[in-house]
Amino acid sequence: MSENSINISIVPQSERFSFLPSMFGNGTYLEGESTVYAYMSALCREYTGGYWNYAYLSNGGRVMLPEMEETTVTISVRLNGYQGQMTPNAAGIVCCLFALSGLSCKVFQTNPEAAELIAERYHQLRDFALEHAEREAILAAID
Repeated sequence: MSENSINISIVPQSERFSFLPSMFGNGTYLEGESTVYAYMSALCREYTGGYWNYAYLSNGGRVMLPEMEETTVTISVRLNGYQGQMTPNAAGIVCCLFALSGLSCKVFQTNPEAAELIAERYHQLRDFALEHAEREAILAAID
């Protein structure tokens, strides 16, 4: 890992309350959170709900990561025909990228400030995904 690599750190319990607004914006964080969960439910047959870790990226990005017993899960994306195995953390990255992309477009007209933040978070998370050990699977899933 180079010194310029993007690092990830789990959000401490004391900061969880402020995490979602910092990821999706004040007016859209509840929709952002539920959108991530909805993508995980739709794309991953092994996902049945549960606890999610929140994480900061050293480039300013944010990501939500599901806690799951499985070491690998199957992700199926009907829109692009992708089907493959990845870790739950990589699946969380995929779902967050889908949610951030869709939400930034959805809120652009009504809340351009939030849309700008969400778009920035998308690019920060995608930069992290480009360095991730499972980058090929992540990029294939979101393509």
